[in-house]
Amino acid sequence: MKLTTLKALSLLCCSPLALAQSQILLLQQDEQGQPEVLAVSERGTYSNQPAISKDGVYYSYEIGTDKQAQKEIFFYDFATQGRRNISNTPAYSEYSPTLVPGLNALSVVVPGLNALSAVVVEPDGSQKLWYYPLGESAPSTRILDNGLTIGYHAWGARQDLLVFALGEPHSAQYFTLAEPENIHHVADNPGRGFSYNPALGAFTFTQQLKQQNWFSTFAPDTKTVTQLFRLPQGVQDYTWVKEDTIAYAYGGRVYQKQLQSPKAASLWHDLSGYCKGNITRLSYLPEGDKLAFVCED
Repeated sequence: MKLTTLKALSLLCCSPLALAQSQILLLQQDEQGQPEVLAVSERGTYSNQPAISKDGVYYSYEIGTDKQAQKEIFFYDFATQGRRNISNTPAYSEYSPTLVPGLNALSVVVPGLNALSAVVVEPDGSQKLWYYPLGESAPSTRILDNGLTIGYHAWGARQDLLVFALGEPHSAQYFTLAEPENIHHVADNPGRGFSYNPALGAFTFTQQLKQQNWFSTFAPDTKTVTQLFRLPQGVQDYTWVKEDTIAYAYGGRVYQKQLQSPKAASLWHDLSGYCKGNITRLSYLPEGDKLAFVCED
């Protein structure tokens, strides 16, 4: 595979929980159908939390100096290879960009997938969910405030959410937009990986349980948590490849694991030639077979 470095890109990015130098890379097929790796951000910057879509990659990044750093949500466009600031909020910092699925029942959002939610660090230091309409002139607005300090989140199928709530200990909490004050405690010590699987009708997340990392599901109808299988120590990020298959990284290699298979995970991509450190967050797009991933030094 070849590595292509994009010019004039010096973007930084961060997590609300940890900071480290990182680089967002993109694995895709070139015009001859051969795999290539594009450098979405330059080495030595801090870029993180990619969320891939059919049009490009949303991600959080940091600009400014160490003393006056600002975290913003940017978008990298596949068609133009350009990028733009879609939050542009000098008073706030934003993290965890997530596409909002089909919230057309709410008057403040755009129908379908034409919306983005993000975690915003407000002036008082709290972290709340805000909404950013895409392709619209409407301003960003706070989605809700039910008292939780939120780090990461995933949208369900019925205007419901599973969120990473900061606290002692950190926890996974579930609620709906219709009744945001009715909060259901799901689990303690979750990892960063939160998602929703329509085929399962369940949220999925990583968690640490009895000093082991687990890939777990939460069924909102029954409020049932199920530990499906253990993950390698230190692994808390994953992405869906198929409705029954996830991918996660260990070191510089990416593995696939079927949810119901008793077999060990299989090697999917060896990207150690492009990432000498550890691959963490992943975001996969089946259309075009594109994989955005974070390499941390």
